[in-house]
Amino acid sequence: MSDFERKVAERMKRNEQSPGVDPSPSNPARSKPRPVDNEQKGRSLYQRLKQAGKIRNK
Repeated sequence: MSDFERKVAERMKRNEQSPGVDPSPSNPARSKPRPVDNEQKGRSLYQRLKQAGKIRNK
């Protein structure tokens, strides 16, 4: 077995054992989504429904 074939066989054996690949070092980390203010989101939804006439005051 040549040196090249031995290296390929070793890499194939390592790839079978690894669960996945490492991310590329040149790729930046993923940005995190902006935090959501659920209270404000609910208030704006309520206002839109009220203006559309879907909610009536009792």
